[in-house]
Amino acid sequence: MQRLCALLACVAGALYGQCITLTEMDPRHPALGSEAGKMYAIACTQCHALPDPRRHTPREWPGVVERMKEHMAWANTVVGPDSLKTSPVLDTAEIVRFLQRYARAEQKAN
Repeated sequence: MQRLCALLACVAGALYGQCITLTEMDPRHPALGSEAGKMYAIACTQCHALPDPRRHTPREWPGVVERMKEHMAWANTVVGPDSLKTSPVLDTAEIVRFLQRYARAEQKAN
C-alpha cells in the first residue's frame, strides 16, 4: 500500500510540475503523543513519511488536508481493506488544527 501511495505522490508531483520531497516531522516530537498527533500520524503515514507541519502555513493546511483526503478516498476505494479502519476515528478537522498549531509562521507583507 505504501509503495502504491508513493507512486501516486510521484505521479501527482509530475502533474503539478514539481518534485515532492518531504521534510519529516521528528518522530520524538511530544505533540505526536496527543490524540490529534496520533490521528495525524495514522492518516499521513499510510502513504508517506510524516511531513513537518512547518512545511505549510496555517492558512495553507486546510487545502493540503482536503487534497490528501481525496487521495486517500481514491486509494482506499481501490485497494484499501477494512482493516485500515482505525481507532481513534480520524477527524480531519482536528488534524488540521494540529497542523495549524505547529505550522510555520505566515510571511509578513513588506
